[in-house]
Amino acid sequence: MKIKLAKIYTYLFSVCILFGAVSCQTEPLNTNENLTTAKSSNSKSAAIAELQWDDCSTKATQVDLLAGQNMLVGNVTIESDGINYTITYNITDGGWCLTQTHLSVGVSPSDFPHTKSGNPKVGNFEYGESLECASSASYVVPVEEGTYIAAHAVVNCKSVGDEFTANIESLPITIPVCVTAKGDGDSYFDVSLGGESFLAGNYNAWCIDLHKSLIDGFCFEANAFSMYGENLPNVFGKPENLGAVNWIVNQDFIVQGYTFGEIQWAIWELLELDNNTTYCCLGTWDKTKGQEIVAMALQHMDFMPACGDSIGIAILPTDEFPDTQPVMITIPVPCGGDCEETAWGDGCSFPGNNWATYFQYGEQ
Repeated sequence: MKIKLAKIYTYLFSVCILFGAVSCQTEPLNTNENLTTAKSSNSKSAAIAELQWDDCSTKATQVDLLAGQNMLVGNVTIESDGINYTITYNITDGGWCLTQTHLSVGVSPSDFPHTKSGNPKVGNFEYGESLECASSASYVVPVEEGTYIAAHAVVNCKSVGDEFTANIESLPITIPVCVTAKGDGDSYFDVSLGGESFLAGNYNAWCIDLHKSLIDGFCFEANAFSMYGENLPNVFGKPENLGAVNWIVNQDFIVQGYTFGEIQWAIWELLELDNNTTYCCLGTWDKTKGQEIVAMALQHMDFMPACGDSIGIAILPTDEFPDTQPVMITIPVPCGGDCEETAWGDGCSFPGNNWATYFQYGEQ
């Protein structure tokens, strides 16, 4: 009996030793598996860190701005004074405009904010803004930030809304007009248009007939015509220059340092056959600067306002006011299009799976 018990104890002891041996092997097996997983994770991180950026050969002081990958809508220019870059987006296709820009500059392409897969994070770019259908946007960037440039933009097509088109096609309409100021610094007149039409409101206005008169506080009835309408009466000495005049009122020359008198003189010069008369109420003005405006405007005789621009509306007094001076107001042309495209300054590709591009500043 003692012998049998001894055998049983021996057997149980052996099982315990075996169980212990197996248990001791469990931890090393898990450790090896964890090490394998860690190595795999480290390899993936290393792969992410080693994104293959192009050896960018696109060195330029100007590159194309491409929308939707292959539509040329403008360019991006870079000027340097040795301390700062001036980087400018320019829209050259009149059918498009800028609504957003995002700009990044770095010492190497990997400095651009990007995802682990190599796609740009334009929302993290150092420079940018939202715009109201602009034709250009500029940024001043210290040259010490680097020579690699990623210039992203959102562009919208410039189509005119149906409601605005219908309103313009409804002209001429008869409206009440009152002069509220003359020679106030921003324009030759300020006028108020009454009634309930889409034109009702207050406007800056310009004289379009040098040989008639209009004074502050005077009210009259007038017919409103589009300056581009086929039914516009031929009351101009030089109707071929109407496009140039519309170009002038879209340039914001006051902000550029010209006076309202110089702008008004240029408009008379472009529209009048006989302007050998005494000029009234121009305030401070210089004929040489007026001639500068005329010279520039004559380069844009075929100007046609698109959405985001302003269109001229001729306010022509009715026959009941034969000696009253006709004027021109402008109204904005709204953008009714809903098409939107991503655009990039053309160059080398980001390593991600989209078509984003960048370039390097320098002589090609």
